[in-house]
Amino acid sequence: MLKTSLDLPGLVPEALSLLEPGDTLVRVLAWVALGSVVWALLTLERAQQESGSFREALGSESSTFGPLYLRPALTLLALVSLALVPTFPYGFTLPVALTQDLGLAQDVAAVAALVALRVPAFRLPAPASGSVFFLAFLAYSFLAPGWARLWDAHPGNQPKTLRMAVSLSHGLSLDAEGVSAPMEELTPRPFLPAAADAASTLARESALLARASMGGVETIGAGAIRASRITRQTIRGKNGGVYYVLPPGPSVLLAPALRLDRALNLARGTPGRLDVTLLLWNALAAALVAAVFALARDASGRPGLAALVAAGFGLAPPFVFYSYQFYPEMLGALVLALVFRWLFFVPRWTPAGWFLLGGLLATLPWLHQKFLPVWGVLVLTAVILAVHRLVTFRALLALLLPQLATLYLLALYNFAITGSTRPDAMYLA
Repeated sequence: MLKTSLDLPGLVPEALSLLEPGDTLVRVLAWVALGSVVWALLTLERAQQESGSFREALGSESSTFGPLYLRPALTLLALVSLALVPTFPYGFTLPVALTQDLGLAQDVAAVAALVALRVPAFRLPAPASGSVFFLAFLAYSFLAPGWARLWDAHPGNQPKTLRMAVSLSHGLSLDAEGVSAPMEELTPRPFLPAAADAASTLARESALLARASMGGVETIGAGAIRASRITRQTIRGKNGGVYYVLPPGPSVLLAPALRLDRALNLARGTPGRLDVTLLLWNALAAALVAAVFALARDASGRPGLAALVAAGFGLAPPFVFYSYQFYPEMLGALVLALVFRWLFFVPRWTPAGWFLLGGLLATLPWLHQKFLPVWGVLVLTAVILAVHRLVTFRALLALLLPQLATLYLLALYNFAITGSTRPDAMYLA
């Protein structure tokens, strides 16, 4: 039932009927009694120390127990969510996550708040982005579950991303048809022949694209798609081969790390391990936390508040899950956080800075097709800001040239695999 997506009538009353009222009442009363004893002891001790009355100490002490309402408040929210929409989201995993999976986090937060209300106030120096990155990297490295270090344990689209990365690291090819065995059993191609084949393919498809473009729009539109579907998000290319509809950006990042993991696994006799790959992904996720911190710090002018916000997001879903799951959303968020900060909170830019900004923007379409609209909006925003700041023509070119290169290479990528330059050609196939 926890994984159901069906709207089952009478689900909430049926679930509540499974509780044993007597046992539940005893547990609640025991919890309240224990809390009352501790409360009374603390209050008596405080009254003796201050030589005041028990009633005065009780009234003063009771105002600091607000954090204990966190658990019942979240429980009530979970019950309301379950009652209103039992299937949101993914069955009723949200209430379960709030009250069960994150139960320890609630206790830690409540205890931390109780301690903070009783200890003398103290101040810590405002952290820098490097410190935030280091702490987030340590946290993500230790929080990653053991199964995340194993090739076979990753569900969803992650195996497609990993297989594409293996194909790139072994032969500089996006064709994953040959990745049908563990990467330790595959023989990498020598670099120079693989690079020569990749360059030959690039030149040949560029010439074919130029010839097709001269024939009119219909030759490169949806009707020009010659690829065919194999299975979910997997297609047969126009010239054969197996390709995934996922853009290759994440796989390009992971390819060198997977090659290192392959060498380590062969040396240690531990096939299927992703130690280096996971650490690289942890580092990218930590960079996202540091980028959020820098963005919030520059937007608010309060480094302490920015550190708290970044830590809160970093240890909550979806950040904490995407720190060990190979999905492109985390990379997209990292690029967006960096771009937003540089666009709106960095007053002066050199031509090199504009080129770096242009390069960052140009990576968005290669992470996932869903980032195409926001990429267009951000490029337009960057151009408007560049003109408003009266940048040099050289700086404007440094911003626009990477976007033109991405437009061309994106069209070539889709054309080489499907026969059409449409951005959604892979999905249509």
